Parts: sequence; C-alpha cells; structure tokens
Amino acid sequence: MEVDANRLYVNNGKNEWYQNGVPGLGSDLPTTIMNIKLWARHLGATEIYTVGQSMGGHGAILFGSLLGARVLAFGAETTIRLPASRSERLLAPDAKTPFLNIHRFIAQASKPIYSLAGENDPLDLYCMSLAKGLPNYECRSMNFVGHGPGGYLRNRDRLTPLIRLFLKNKPPQPMFEDGFGCEIEGFAEVYYALFVAHSARDWAKAAQLGDKACALNPSSDFAQYMTGNAYLQLGQAEAAVGHLSAARGLYVTYPDYQWALALCMRELGRIDLSISLHRRLLRTHPAFAKSHYALSLMFMVNGALKQAERHASQAAVLEPKNAKYVEQAERAAQRLAKRQPGDIDKLPPEKKRIVLLYDA
Repeated sequence: MEVDANRLYVNNGKNEWYQNGVPGLGSDLPTTIMNIKLWARHLGATEIYTVGQSMGGHGAILFGSLLGARVLAFGAETTIRLPASRSERLLAPDAKTPFLNIHRFIAQASKPIYSLAGENDPLDLYCMSLAKGLPNYECRSMNFVGHGPGGYLRNRDRLTPLIRLFLKNKPPQPMFEDGFGCEIEGFAEVYYALFVAHSARDWAKAAQLGDKACALNPSSDFAQYMTGNAYLQLGQAEAAVGHLSAARGLYVTYPDYQWALALCMRELGRIDLSISLHRRLLRTHPAFAKSHYALSLMFMVNGALKQAERHASQAAVLEPKNAKYVEQAERAAQRLAKRQPGDIDKLPPEKKRIVLLYDA
C-alpha cells in the first residue's frame, strides 16, 4: 500500500503453487494470465511487475515470465516436490502440478527476474542454484537469513525501498548480508543433500555430507550446525564441538547454536561450562524453554535441587503443553521437598561444588 502503483494481490487458495490459476481470476493458468493482462489494459498500466515470497515467489516467477513482467522473488522453489521441501509437505493432496520446475519459463522470460534467498535455507539456495545461469535470471543469497528474506527486510524497514527501486527498473543494490553460497561450485548441492539427511535423522550420512559441505564453505553457520548436531546425535561429541563452536561463532545471536554447544559440553563432561553457556543464553533469551529444561536436568543430577526446581518450573510455565517439561517440574519439586539437611555433605566433591555454586 506504500508504493505508487496499481496493486493486484493474488492468492491461489489451496496450496497449488499457482500452477492452476487464481480463484476469481481464472480456473487455469492461461485464463488467469489473460485476465491479469485485461486488468492491466483496463487500468492503463504500461508495465507489469510481480513480487512474491515462498509459494508466492514461485507464482511471481511463473506469472511474471508469462506476462512479460519484471520479477522480484524471495525464497522461491523453482523446482517443486523435492525431498524435504515445503512443496512436498504442503501441496494440496489433489493438486495438479504440470510444471515440476519452471526453468523453461525463466529461460523464455523477456524481463529481468531477481531472485533472493537466505543462505540458512538449503532448499531455497539449491533451487536458486538450479536456475542460475538461465537468461535474465539474477540470483542473490543473503547470509544469516532463512526462508523469509522479504520478512527479514520488512522488519528492518528495507523492503518498501527495495520494491520502490524495483519499480524504477533498477536491480537490488548491494547489501551487507550478500552471500556467495551459489558461487562456490558444488556447495549448494552438498548443502541441500546434508539438509535432506539431517531432516531424515540419518546422522551418519549427515555427518559425512556435512564434512564435505563445511570443507567447501566453512563460513556457512547452518552447515556447521547440522554437521555438529549429526556428530552429537552419533555420540561423537569430540567431533561435534568444533562444528558447533564455529556455528555459534559465526552467528552469535542465534540461541539454538549456543544451546547445542552447551549440550555438547555436557556430553564432554564440562558441566560447569555447559551451565555457563545455558545461563548466558537465558540472559538474552529468557523465554528459551529448552535451556531451562537442560539446566534443570543437569542441576538435578548434580544435587542442586533448588535450581533444578526453579528452571523446570520455568520451562513448564513457558511451554505448559510440553509433557516432558511438566513431568520434570513435578519430579524436581518432589526431590526438593524430600531433601534433608546434610544431604549435600554426602555428595562427591565435584557435585558438591556445583551445589555450593548454584544452590546455596
């Protein structure tokens, strides 16, 4: 609503990735395209522009290619029904998808197609790499951004200026988030394969692919995280710690990376360091229930029952539908109620130290 242009907002109803038209504009793709052209003629529009994100990004490219429009797409699957993809998961069961990829439409486009994807979304980066090199297709990746580049820019008051620039027929300007995931030969393919294996919980395969992905692009925080998590799930904390430390170092404000590193430190027997990492995380993300729960488990095992009960109850308050958190809160409260004076003195020195540090 902030741009000086005629605006037509379209939604394809059920999830069909815009391949079968838009309710109210046409029951199939050709009729929809024809009616958009008729609206443009009626309004006296001499240029058509299409903008969309995710499924809408796919639609923006498909429609824009057929309309002779300039296109700005965020996080678009140019190939659909890929393993571990949103289209595979969210397509309507009865959806007809005549175009599993829209590369031939891109190749025939008469105007520029600007495609932006977050480097922390392996699927989007992979789809973008598959279309890279096609005529008029210009792809850009963004570091530390996931599936929603449009939302990311909007939240920083940068989306509307980008669209205004786009309506002046100018390409997106350089951004400090600009990445190079599509520029490293072979990275997007291995990165996506790692994501598929990680999503399927095939930890051995994920670890193997992760080592390859991290060798190709050591600065990919999400590749480092998935690789470290795969090793952690395999019980190989020594192999995980370097990858998880790298992920946290690359993206210091993302809580899941610090949480995973804290779990890794616990597995390595570095209880004090694990506790410290969780507590520091909670100073910046006090509602991060997973760290409250992890702290409760460690404190309970080590006899710091006051802290165990406090963090467990906090996790249960934050996520009351999580049965695991509620059970831990009840268990910690019961243990604390049963504790007798002098119980702390019976603990071995390493556990007594934790109790004195945190429970006294």
